[in-house]
Amino acid sequence: MRRLFSHPSIGLLLIGVCVFAIYYATASFEFVWDDFSQIVDNPLLRSWNFKRVFLSDLWFHTARDQVYYRPLFVLWSILNFKIFGLKSSGWHLTTILLHISATCMVFPTARRLNMQYWPALLATLLFGLHPIHIECVAWISSGSDSMVTILYLFAFITYLKAREQTHRPWAWQLVSYFGLACALLTKEMAVSFPAMVTIYEWLAPREELLRWYERFRRSVVPAIPYLLITAGYLVLRMLVLHRSTQLDSDYTNFDVIISWPIVLFTYLRLLLFPKGLTGLYDIPYATPPGFWNFGLPLVLLLLGVGLIWAWSRRSRDGLIGFLGLWMIVSLIPILHLRAFAAGAAVRDRYVYLGSVAFAMLSAKAILAVSERLTGRLCVAVRSGILAGLCIAYGMGIWTQQIFWATDFMVFFRGYSLYPQNTDAALNLAEDLIKMQQYASAAAVLTRSSNQSSRYRNYVLAKLYARVNKPEEARHALETELRAAPDLLQSNAGKTEVAILFAEIGDSERALYLFGQVLQEEPDLYSAVYNCGYTYFLMKHDSEAEPLLLHAAELMPSLPSPHFYLGQLYLRAGKTGLAETHLRKALSLNPDGYDYHYWLGRALEASGKTEQAQMEFSDELKLHPKTQMQ
Repeated sequence: MRRLFSHPSIGLLLIGVCVFAIYYATASFEFVWDDFSQIVDNPLLRSWNFKRVFLSDLWFHTARDQVYYRPLFVLWSILNFKIFGLKSSGWHLTTILLHISATCMVFPTARRLNMQYWPALLATLLFGLHPIHIECVAWISSGSDSMVTILYLFAFITYLKAREQTHRPWAWQLVSYFGLACALLTKEMAVSFPAMVTIYEWLAPREELLRWYERFRRSVVPAIPYLLITAGYLVLRMLVLHRSTQLDSDYTNFDVIISWPIVLFTYLRLLLFPKGLTGLYDIPYATPPGFWNFGLPLVLLLLGVGLIWAWSRRSRDGLIGFLGLWMIVSLIPILHLRAFAAGAAVRDRYVYLGSVAFAMLSAKAILAVSERLTGRLCVAVRSGILAGLCIAYGMGIWTQQIFWATDFMVFFRGYSLYPQNTDAALNLAEDLIKMQQYASAAAVLTRSSNQSSRYRNYVLAKLYARVNKPEEARHALETELRAAPDLLQSNAGKTEVAILFAEIGDSERALYLFGQVLQEEPDLYSAVYNCGYTYFLMKHDSEAEPLLLHAAELMPSLPSPHFYLGQLYLRAGKTGLAETHLRKALSLNPDGYDYHYWLGRALEASGKTEQAQMEFSDELKLHPKTQMQ
């Protein structure tokens, strides 16, 4: 085994296979949460419009206050869309491959940091199997964190290589600069890179420098080009987005500072004990600061810093101190907590980059525990610790990745662990409404800790609409629009409100909002399809037909546009077209409710009585409660 693993390519291949095997189940997961806005209903993915990709917000169609400038991740998403369409299994497979690629990048990074072969390989294994990465692997929208980590490590490896070269180091420096630029255009987490270079240069000088200011100069100068690239990225970002990040006005910068201990401690706890993982933590501001939300976390953090400092001094290994600082510096972009909703500053994906350093520290710690032992006892202790960690990590992944399988599982998990989280409660209630679990949705809304929270009335309006209480739904929706007028400031928001107006029978207002959206964004599927469906229900077939045809063109893998086109052509007497579209709908969803029934109607109208009877029979087998005419 030792000889087998002594070849890096074989070792990394086996680690990759292990990671793939343990995460392969996620390939059967659905699109969840932000995937619908970021993938399913994102007009950016419909074409190779590079100008629009590089000159717009990733979420420009959902809310005007979003500031996510990630053009390279959008290009990656476009490539996936062109290959897989809306087959979530393909997207999940590429997300797993991103994590495997990031895992393999840990090994050359560790080796460039002068870690020995076996600790570097061990760090790679621990990174690949750590359960904290479930969110980045099982949730497609979080793949940007794996992608930025790959590019970030590439830039760091080439920076270290340039530092060691005596012949033409500038070539490797240019490659490193390019890597950082790509990382910045993938996700904002890469802005910490200049600080990382400065810290490394300070802790690992090329020779002993007796004067601190000389050491400071030698540490800062190599980071200046990276700082200029980062500054250029920030200027470009501001010019493209035309706005800065909107900050939470309910809290001050002092509130942010006193909340850092509990936020950083939560990340440390999740790295050490990755249990109770979710995408919907709720870590409120430490206002006022107390023992549990400030004092104890601060003491434990200082204790951890002290242990790493003492370990570094005792072992005379500057890399330990650097890795400890890496974990903190990589979190700098998210420490301005006011940029997030209250309580939402802790997310597993934000520590993905920092967990690279944690994996290296863990590998060094395993070896340090047994360094005084010799022979078989040393091997047995190290093997036992490693086996125990791998088994624990594997169980952690197997038991917790399932909570990303569907929307309901995501929101139920968050609500179960953090019932005070308003987002978890509202999203769970909305998903229960889609599942027609109206009583359960009402109970969640009733128990919601914040009865006056934004969008609560919006979800309540959806519930009233589904239980056939249009007046109550209209009142709740109007109340929400008065309290949160920003709902109508984005195309996605207008579309959602228009759909709700259509449900409660106010077709005129619905079509007005749909018209506004389609004038600005004619390829937004949700607006195109639902506007066509609204016209279909009103029997305005001349307006419905082109919209439903365009919806079918935008989303060829979805059956609904074909299903309603089939009904539209049937009532127009075009039985041949009706049969064609209904068969297409059935091929996309063989178990669709009423699909066989309407195909039977089309066949019956064409005089194909026997085939029609077969379709009616199939409908009864699938849905016995269907009332046949």
